[in-house]
Amino acid sequence: MPNSFEHTAYRLEVRDRYAEPDEAEPLAKYLAGHRNEPAWMSEWLDLVRTAIATGRRFTRVRVVTVPLTDYSRFGVWCSGFTTKPAKTSATCPAIRPPRRLRQHQHRGRS
Repeated sequence: MPNSFEHTAYRLEVRDRYAEPDEAEPLAKYLAGHRNEPAWMSEWLDLVRTAIATGRRFTRVRVVTVPLTDYSRFGVWCSGFTTKPAKTSATCPAIRPPRRLRQHQHRGRS
């Protein structure tokens, strides 16, 4: 997919965690407080930069649960590196109606 589009690649993320084996070690380092530019993402960042240089765009929307999970915080942190080469990214909290509205039953008028 990364090089198979002409103008814009869209990605919608709605899970609180993705089980990506390549992210296990970087996630553990992030949680331990290491906040250096992630070398494991260098190939992806190069691909994004090359695509941007040819006029293509990457756009991502990440829907998250609040409070953020460790993985969501890690994903938002990683997004900071992908937005530097002009990739658009947005993080939106998932909205869940208050309990009283979920339990409300519609009552017809008499």
